[in-house]
Amino acid sequence: MYKKRLSPEEKIHFIEKYKRGEGSYASIAADAGVDRRSFRQWVRNYDACGPDVFFKRHHQHYSVEFKETAIHDYLSG
Repeated sequence: MYKKRLSPEEKIHFIEKYKRGEGSYASIAADAGVDRRSFRQWVRNYDACGPDVFFKRHHQHYSVEFKETAIHDYLSG
């Protein structure tokens, strides 16, 4: 019943629809194809951090050079 992962823009669309009073958590979550608890968490995150919360990268990638420098700095005390 549930869709695959929604884009940040889609999440924001459904949150703003909820904030305009166009439906309940349950009805908008159903429209979005997600569990109502997940939708509620999206709204909480949006309220706490704004729409940018959905665009942040969660995994930082470091270059080999940066890693080698960090190891060298750590080992040299």
